[in-house]
Amino acid sequence: MTSFSFHAQVAAQAIEKVGRLFNASFDDILAERLKNARRAGAAKVSIDHVDDPRLGRQSA
Repeated sequence: MTSFSFHAQVAAQAIEKVGRLFNASFDDILAERLKNARRAGAAKVSIDHVDDPRLGRQSA
């Protein structure tokens, strides 16, 4: 078995995007997901809305 090691680096821009996803509003997160689908060439995107108080968001 051959042994090897590697060194990974993360671009500063990627770190900024992660922060935006985890600290942003629901609308910002949804927009980012849709942009990712478009960039990936998705032919269809399905979005489900779930009202669950454990998730911290409820419809009025």
